[in-house]
Amino acid sequence: MKLNLSKIFFLVSIVLSLLTILLFNQGQKWLLVVSGYFYIITLASIKFFKIKQNKSQSLFITSYLTTTMLRLLLHLIIMLILLYFMKEKYLIALLFLINYVIFSVFEVITLLSKK
Repeated sequence: MKLNLSKIFFLVSIVLSLLTILLFNQGQKWLLVVSGYFYIITLASIKFFKIKQNKSQSLFITSYLTTTMLRLLLHLIIMLILLYFMKEKYLIALLFLINYVIFSVFEVITLLSKK
C-alpha cells in the first residue's frame, strides 16, 4: 500500500495532535477534529492553486496571497470561537499552531513539486 504525501502529513498531524492532547488533557480527544479541518481546507486550497497555477503567473500570485489571507482569517475566527467557549485555551492554541505549521509545509512542498 503506497501512501501519498497528503496522507503522510495528515497522519503526522493526527499523531502530534493526539500526543499533545494526551499530554495536556486526555478528556478532549474530540479536538482531533482540528487536524481534519486543516486537512480539508489545505487540500481544497491546493486544488484551487493547481488550477490557477496553469494560468498566468501574476494571477496565481494574486490568488495565492488572497486565499492565504482568507484562510488565515478563517482559522483565526474559528480559533477565537473555540477559545471563547472552551476552558483549555492553551491546548486549542497549541493544536492550531501545530496543524498550521504542518499543513503550511505540506502546501508549499506540494505547490513546488513539478507534478
